[in-house]
Amino acid sequence: MLGDEGFLSYLSNMWSLAIQGELQGMWFWSATYAILVCGYSIVSQLKIRSWPGTRGLLTKASVSKFGYTQYATSDQEYRADAHYSYTVANQDYEGRRVSPWIIVVSHNLRFILKMQLSAVKPTSTGMVEVFYNPNRPEKSYLIQPSKLGIWVTFMLGVGPTIAYVHRYYF
Repeated sequence: MLGDEGFLSYLSNMWSLAIQGELQGMWFWSATYAILVCGYSIVSQLKIRSWPGTRGLLTKASVSKFGYTQYATSDQEYRADAHYSYTVANQDYEGRRVSPWIIVVSHNLRFILKMQLSAVKPTSTGMVEVFYNPNRPEKSYLIQPSKLGIWVTFMLGVGPTIAYVHRYYF
């Protein structure tokens, strides 16, 4: 096991390798970044899974163009777009977020957004379940993170680390 000095020396060595453009150093810092970002995302997703729900009125759920309108259809980007209203503790709120997974796709991948929106199940009167942050009720989603989504995030975080260790230490 590395002591504090050994660990700091290792980090310094990886930094030097990355600065020099060496693959091992770049891979190490990329893997470190991935595990930190994905770790934060997993913690956030787990918190969101515990948020309470309330009934809300869905007034819009569609796939909309994102960014500038492109001349070439294949270059156009899209995102899920929603608008809903809900009440928490006698206070009215409006929301636009569909999911914590912010997905922007090309013209050919719009089906992914349609699949995401299909998870929103409005009643015949347009009522939906709205999941809101109990500490900040103005923040809400129509879809809570799934166990599969959390698992995918975990794999995106540890995958580069496993590959790094496998390549350089086995």
